[in-house]
Amino acid sequence: MVGQRLAGYDRFLKSFEVTAANVGNINSMPKSLFVQIKATHPAIIDAAWWWNPLADGKPSLSWDDFMESYAVAEAAMAKHPWLQDWKNLSQERSLELHLMGGAIDKNPSALETDVIPVWRHAGFSGEPTYRLLARRNYGLSWVEIYFSDRDERALVTTNSSPDPKSPSMMERADVSWHPKGKAGEKYSKYAIIENDGRCHVETFVAESPKSE
Repeated sequence: MVGQRLAGYDRFLKSFEVTAANVGNINSMPKSLFVQIKATHPAIIDAAWWWNPLADGKPSLSWDDFMESYAVAEAAMAKHPWLQDWKNLSQERSLELHLMGGAIDKNPSALETDVIPVWRHAGFSGEPTYRLLARRNYGLSWVEIYFSDRDERALVTTNSSPDPKSPSMMERADVSWHPKGKAGEKYSKYAIIENDGRCHVETFVAESPKSE
C-alpha cells in the first residue's frame, strides 16, 4: 500500500489499522488516496474514512496530519456526552469520522446545497466542521450527523433505516433531507440533537412549488 511510505506510519500503527485503501476519485471527491481506518483502542470515535489529496500524483499529507485531525475531532466529540450513551446501547454501534484532508469531507458545492440550508434554518452557530456516521447493525444502518465547534447541538440530515422501536430517539427519527424535498415527505425533514441527547424532528422545504 502506498500509504506505508508516508511519514508517521509507524506511529499510526500504534493506534490504528488500515482496513481498505484505494486511489482515485472515490465518492466524487478530488483524486486522493482514500483509506478506511479502524481505531484499535477507540474512545469516542471508532473508525474513519480519510481522503488524502494527491499532489503531483502523490499523497499530500502524512499519517501525522491524519492523527492530528482525528485527535481534534475526538476532543470535539467528547463534548457531546450523548454519543457515548448511544454507543453504550450495544456493541454493534460505532462512530465513523469522515475527513477530506484535515477538514469535513463534503465538497463546498455539496455542502452548500445539501447541508447549509437546514443548518441555517435550525439556527446553528458557525459552520459544519465535522461529519460523522453513527453506524448500527454492524455498519448496515447509519445516521449522518454534522457538528460545529461553536454549537452544542448536532444536525441529523439522514437516517438510512429508521427504527420506531429503537431506544434511541435519533434512530427513530424518519429523516432524509434533500433540497428538493416536498412538504410531508421525509425528504423535507431533518433532526436536531440537543447536548443532553434529546432529538426532535423539524421540517424545511427549500423549494417552493411552482404555480401552474
